[in-house]
This record gives sequence, C-alpha cells and structure tokens, in this order.
Amino acid sequence: MSKLVCATSPIPDTHAQNLIDPKAYADGRIAETHAWLRANDPVGRVEIEGYDPFWVVTRFDDIRTISRDNVGFHSGERPLVIMDQQSEAMIRAISGGKSYMMARSIVQMDQPEHMRYRLLTQGWFMPKNLKLLDPRIHAIAARSVERLRGLAPVCDFT
Repeated sequence: MSKLVCATSPIPDTHAQNLIDPKAYADGRIAETHAWLRANDPVGRVEIEGYDPFWVVTRFDDIRTISRDNVGFHSGERPLVIMDQQSEAMIRAISGGKSYMMARSIVQMDQPEHMRYRLLTQGWFMPKNLKLLDPRIHAIAARSVERLRGLAPVCDFT
C-alpha cells in the first residue's frame, strides 16, 4: 500500500472555492483545479467558512489506498455531496441526525455493510451481464449522435 502524504496547510482559497462552486464544473475551472491539486497537493484539506473541513484526494494510488482502509477512513459518516453546514444541519433535522441519508449508496457504506450489499448486486456487473446491455447502449449512442448531427455542422466533444 502506498503511503499518503497529506497537506500541512489548507488548499489555496481559489482552488477551494472552485471545489464548492457548481459553475466551476460547467466552465472548466474545476479541471484546472484538479490538475493543480494533482501536481501540488494531491491529498489536500479544504477549509472554507460555512463548510465543515473536508479532504480532496486526486491521485489514483491515494484513492485506492483510502478506499481499501475502512478502519482509517470511513465512508458513511458524511454526505456524499459537498454541502454547507446550514444545509447539512437541515438534512440532519429531517433525517433524524444522519445527513448521509439524503443520497446514501453503496459507495458510502463501510464494512461489513458494504460487502452485504455488494454481494447482492455484483452479479449485475459481471462482464457477461454487461454484454447483454450492448445493443441498448449502442442504440442510445446512435440516437444521441444523430441528435447532435442536427445541431450544427461542427461538434466539439472535449
């Protein structure tokens, strides 16, 4: 397992703000932030007023290390999406104190609960079962391409 090198100071404010700004995901700023984080602060801490501090992990090996260590890193204690303290408090009030209940999935479960759900569903994701979806996926893709063809003479997929 690789050893994580964690930041000693918070991620710079410009990049931290991009992580919580939905517009940054649409206008491309988030790609710049992720590139900066991978190069300069791959396991960085975000500290922004109005939000509980959170970690951002941007390198594959670090993500893999964290995802395999359920003792050191818990998945189910916080919401899956980044939200401000006021919104999280409102969800906790509605859900009986569990803010993760708004959008809970297997990704947010730790062992042994994670494995119980995984065993229920893993057959669906076996290659032979995914292969059964090929005709449907190709049909959806063909319809999408045809719709895009009608929009303009040029289309940029980047």
